[in-house]
Amino acid sequence: MRMHKLPAVVVACVGVLALMLFAAPASGQINYDVDPKSSTDGTPVPDVDKVGVPPGPPIGGPSGPDLGCWAATASNLLGAAGWGVGVTAQAKADSIYKDLINNFEVNPGDGYIAAAGNCAAAAKWWIHNIGLNSAMAGQGYDPTNPYVDFGLVERTLIEPDYNYLLKELARCQYVGVTWITGEDTGHCMTLVGGNYGPSIVGKAPPHQSVWHNSDNEGGMAPNWVDDEVYGNDWAKGFPTWWLDVNNDGVGDWVADAYFKACPGHPKPASAVGNFDVHYYRGPDHLDFSGPTPLWVSGVQMLVTGEMKDAYTGWQGNPDPEWDPTGAPVLYVPNEEIRDYHKILYLAVDFKEAEDPSTTNVFNIQVTDDEDVPAALDDWWWSEDNGQILMKYVFDDQPGWEKIVFPHADYKNLTGNILEWNLATECVPEPATLALLAVGLATLGLLGRRRQR
Repeated sequence: MRMHKLPAVVVACVGVLALMLFAAPASGQINYDVDPKSSTDGTPVPDVDKVGVPPGPPIGGPSGPDLGCWAATASNLLGAAGWGVGVTAQAKADSIYKDLINNFEVNPGDGYIAAAGNCAAAAKWWIHNIGLNSAMAGQGYDPTNPYVDFGLVERTLIEPDYNYLLKELARCQYVGVTWITGEDTGHCMTLVGGNYGPSIVGKAPPHQSVWHNSDNEGGMAPNWVDDEVYGNDWAKGFPTWWLDVNNDGVGDWVADAYFKACPGHPKPASAVGNFDVHYYRGPDHLDFSGPTPLWVSGVQMLVTGEMKDAYTGWQGNPDPEWDPTGAPVLYVPNEEIRDYHKILYLAVDFKEAEDPSTTNVFNIQVTDDEDVPAALDDWWWSEDNGQILMKYVFDDQPGWEKIVFPHADYKNLTGNILEWNLATECVPEPATLALLAVGLATLGLLGRRRQR
């Protein structure tokens, strides 16, 4: 198969027989600096296996080989973090994987994914279309899950990146890594543990890493195991991170990108259920121009909540819309309600920690329909400074809200901006609350009198 250079995190699972032959169970091998970690529920991190690939070489179907490693890895990360439906993290991840198959199979009824794709885009598509969509209650919807801070790096990874990711695992975060494999497509796997690299003082070989790989299982039939161990090759092209998947002492794959799911600050469930705007890059359309079908990622805006289509805003539009001049200015619809004021929550995810030189979130301007600024009432950073949640309070109920972003990266999701999302809710004024309390008390008194 000739090399087909896909975008950095666009990967699919390759049928590398070596994965089956040389995978080994983690337990009992060596002492790991970071032992294979657990999910939030205390069970092992999920190991979703592609449905079109039993333990052994990949098989195909009516649309081609099963290339859904990107969806399986996204499911592992989200299921481990507590998203999805089921009693255990594995069950949750399996439910998420089924959602992704149903939405991204090439042909209806295939039952598997026959196109390459992007782990980060798949995870964010599921979060925004199901995990944070109140209409999907009972199907994985959970507005209170703290794992809403995502990170993404798309470049050739080096040894310090690997050591950083091991430390992230130790901090209760979840990581997927994509690889250039020398085939038409790349591959993606879930990192769950391992040994630090040689730049860490006192860390002598072996430098092994532990993975959950959707292509097959380690061990021998019928005693398949989840954890698969590969050596990290720092001698080949040092300090580039190579993986020895053939177990021959030579690096075969080079790490191309990583995606991580981290604890952050979810927006209030009341606001999410009212009016929620998700702006992210997810699987957008199928491209058949290359040797392998590919889900191309694109910028998507999704609106959810009970008040979707009920508000009207700038120019009467019921949906958020960008300023037609092309400026990074977003108009958010609303409905004016007397004696209520408006609160707007805006969460911004950065690919890495925020870079104030271009994306400074404190330069974001939020105003009402008369360009009167709303007060930045409070803000909360995630532990790694990769996400911020900001709360803006309006004095009244404007006809619409306007958000002026400081850089076009917020509109194009380029540079260091991974995604952003906002939610709004209407809150009674204190005097209204007092009258409401009096009214409720009166109703209660009348109710008690009727019972006498």
